Amino acid sequence: RVWTCGVPSVCFSFSDSEGVQMVVVHPISGDQLVLGLDLVTVTSLKAALENVETSGCDFVVCPLVHPRYERAPLHQDDRSPGDLAMKPPWIDRDDPLTRSGMELRSGQWIEGVVGKLSPWIRPDSASARTRRLSEDAFREEYELASHLSLKAVITPRISSSDDCVNLANCISSALSLERPTGIWVRVPISFGTGDPELCGEPASEISPWEVWNKIRTLCNSHRSLGVVLEMESELVGKRATERWYAEPVEMISIPTSTFVKNKAGFPVLLKRHKDFVTNMFQSKVPFAVSGNAATTNSSEGAKPYVMFLAHLFGKQPVDGHDVSVISYKSPSEAGS
Repeated sequence: RVWTCGVPSVCFSFSDSEGVQMVVVHPISGDQLVLGLDLVTVTSLKAALENVETSGCDFVVCPLVHPRYERAPLHQDDRSPGDLAMKPPWIDRDDPLTRSGMELRSGQWIEGVVGKLSPWIRPDSASARTRRLSEDAFREEYELASHLSLKAVITPRISSSDDCVNLANCISSALSLERPTGIWVRVPISFGTGDPELCGEPASEISPWEVWNKIRTLCNSHRSLGVVLEMESELVGKRATERWYAEPVEMISIPTSTFVKNKAGFPVLLKRHKDFVTNMFQSKVPFAVSGNAATTNSSEGAKPYVMFLAHLFGKQPVDGHDVSVISYKSPSEAGS
């Protein structure tokens, strides 16, 4: 059966063989919009994939290792001379490092899961101890992703204070394998209200694109290296966003906080955000909705955001067919 969700230009195809599944396709071109859910925590990966399917998405982005497995309390002032020679300690715990690889079929791991490295990993920390711990954890988690045959893993979000030289070294070392798992560097579109490119002004400080370009250059533009763009409530100027159109953007993460509510109370994007998203549709870049656990771990909570992205996708003109006049209908107006 087919359900239009109140968006005539986008069809959601259901399959009852293995539960409810939806696919977002353009009515004219037949192109599919690839969507995912970027989760903070996952209790059951199988249940998370079920929520992904019922939300109209295709994949889940989730941590590979439980947050309890941060190796040790890491402090910026912990930089004694003895740390320089200290090897990362073994983790002495009775429970396993992560979930069993048997929880999903091999095809589900390959097509349905993108892994996230632990957020505490900071290979360029000022603390020598933190750097050593991060390097070791980076290697272990990347090896786990390779063992599971994941499409890629995503690094923790880059900040403006990160030097990224040692991170690039970790990435380059991992990608030196014969058939490496992809590594996607998570970069914000802007570094906050102090970013010199927020209003399209000339940049006087380092920008996220310059950080990415530095990592890419140090890794010799490896073909398995990509970037994940994280949208912000305040979008940078047009000139700054256009830089990304020629980059190997593997995914765009859109936090639910980026959306605003329309008069009917349903989430929509502001014009500058919509313009950027619709331009990226042309590159067939996957999108992922991120946010708090209550939203992203619930199919009903994430569905309004997915439906709005589907609406934007369906408005894209194809071969002279203009469908931009179609208005957005809320989930409550959808029919079956």
